Amino acid sequence: MNPTECPCCDNGVISPWRVNATNEIILVCDECDALWEDGDDRTEPSVTTIDQYLNLRGLPLLWSGLVPAL
Repeated sequence: MNPTECPCCDNGVISPWRVNATNEIILVCDECDALWEDGDDRTEPSVTTIDQYLNLRGLPLLWSGLVPAL
């Protein structure tokens, strides 16, 4: 499996994003919105989604609160 291929949906690409409000770096699948935090094992399916992650932190459910982390 390609390291940027999503193990949850097998279709999406995992990309790094920075959360503006917290400065955290997260990895998100562009197809199914699965999310991994720094240090998570990306060879295993994700246990959360971007919506759940933002909601848990009381942040708006908007992609505008994220920027690509290169």
